[in-house]
Amino acid sequence: MRNKAPTPGAIDGKKKAIRYVLILVGLILVIFLGLPDIILYSKTGPLRWLPFVIIFFGIPFLLFKILSAFKLRIEIVLTFSLGSVLLIGPLFGFWTGHLSEKDLEENGQVIPGVVSEKWYALKHRSTEGEWLYKARFKVENVFHSTYTEVDEDNSKKFGDTVLVKYSKRNPENNRILEKK
Repeated sequence: MRNKAPTPGAIDGKKKAIRYVLILVGLILVIFLGLPDIILYSKTGPLRWLPFVIIFFGIPFLLFKILSAFKLRIEIVLTFSLGSVLLIGPLFGFWTGHLSEKDLEENGQVIPGVVSEKWYALKHRSTEGEWLYKARFKVENVFHSTYTEVDEDNSKKFGDTVLVKYSKRNPENNRILEKK
């Protein structure tokens, strides 16, 4: 009994699957180890969407292609492909939070900032809302803005001074500490 030679299509399918696996591993390494600060701490512009696109579209698409090459049932392929978002998304959130805190610990400076924006926003699917604010601070003659913070007791007013901790390495990595 002779071994059957693999059909050319099967070889091409396996080669494609291997390429997709390499691209997938590369994307996961980039998302967790290789994103530069300009993307990690971007507050505006198209760069801030890159991790979202990779996590919600790139990785599920590659998993779909890889699993499809093994001729699995479509339900299994879709479950694992779309389920990857539920694993990678939160892991990425925890990882970037860890990186941010570590950077602030090692390179953090505290500086006064000024409440520059204040607004009332309704919570999703609720008639109840919350007060939000942002502060601006100046480092080496360049103004930077903090991320949005919740003003629990509505005590912050436009122009109030707050303490901001920022990274000397990258001032876009920052957080409001407390009101002065």
